[in-house]
Amino acid sequence: MTELRRDPVVDRWVLIAGERAKRPSDFDLVHGERRNAVCSFCPGNESLTPPEVAAVRPDGSAADTPGWTVRVVPNKFPAVSGETGTHEVIIETAEHTASPADLGAEKLRAILGMWRARLRALRDAGLPYRILFKNQGVAAGATREHLHSQIIGLRVVPARLREELAAARAYRARTSRCIWCDALAAELADGRRIVEDAGAFVLLAPYASRQPFELAIVPRVHAPALEDAPGDIDAALAATLASAFSRLRAAVDDPPFNLMVHGAPDFEGEYHFRCEIVPTLTKLAGFEIASGCHINPTPPEQAAKVLREAAR
Repeated sequence: MTELRRDPVVDRWVLIAGERAKRPSDFDLVHGERRNAVCSFCPGNESLTPPEVAAVRPDGSAADTPGWTVRVVPNKFPAVSGETGTHEVIIETAEHTASPADLGAEKLRAILGMWRARLRALRDAGLPYRILFKNQGVAAGATREHLHSQIIGLRVVPARLREELAAARAYRARTSRCIWCDALAAELADGRRIVEDAGAFVLLAPYASRQPFELAIVPRVHAPALEDAPGDIDAALAATLASAFSRLRAAVDDPPFNLMVHGAPDFEGEYHFRCEIVPTLTKLAGFEIASGCHINPTPPEQAAKVLREAAR
């Protein structure tokens, strides 16, 4: 039967349409990629991007030359700039044909280090809201096949984050506890939606998943933002990300997805940072657009079971 579920933090509803449940093989995946004639993200083409603002260069090579393993440049076609904010691109690998599941924990740890550094830099630049995201695949909005993520820093805090903070403060006032810490404890006690308990991080299918095979990576440690979390958790987070990408490859054939790293504005201690991975397996239609209520044809309990059993 169809079940109406509310997100445990914000007033967002999802219809879990169990009567038309879809298995991994039921989805019509779009794997077509945008094939750029000349890839400005590849080594040797550094002159085709704006000058780099940061890079990992194990060989000590000069800026804007080959020799990097992770590189950060301003977005050539920014969504925001100047008085409104900053838009940067993190080129995650020098390998043009790599997919997220190819990276592995070691390379992901280097990428995480750069994510932290740039989030910190934008906060130090006076941008109160910073969102790190990754659009993987054409169906998820990527315009290039070369692996990359993006950071946008804004001078305003969007409504969704204000709603989450308001809910967290209200919950803290009632209980003296963190709403995300308690939600994680409830998920661990239930167990049905846990994909992997990696110790420092828990990989799970959210109770009110908007898309089939949606995942959340939630840290046990309470930290308001990735850049504020202890540095010694990077290895665990990299391993959990690698596990998530590998499981999605095995279960759903490397689906297109959006990854978001949610963090607090400035030093808002009520917040609890986390990562979301939302595959693009169904399309929004009239009901979803009009109501804001998603229809998910794969119950998260079913998705979690498939992902738990997926080969890594």
